[in-house]
Amino acid sequence: MSPSVHGMLDAALAELLRTSDRAVALDEASIAAVECALQIVSAKEQVGLSPADEALESAREALASARASVLAATCAVRSIDESRRGVG
Repeated sequence: MSPSVHGMLDAALAELLRTSDRAVALDEASIAAVECALQIVSAKEQVGLSPADEALESAREALASARASVLAATCAVRSIDESRRGVG
């Protein structure tokens, strides 16, 4: 993957961290999604360049990040739904 993609994702993450309120579920989900994208890009960069064990570990970290991103998005949906219904 192009280093420019990594740089754009780093910049996006820095901006989100600077401007977001992590207590807001949708903000946290946005941060988690960009962190996930960074992990996936890093894993892709390691394929063929690192020993297989390191590449596998990087891919596993990307998978864990993807799971965290899905969980954060799920929490955001629930939070928005509860707010809409006046539950939360």
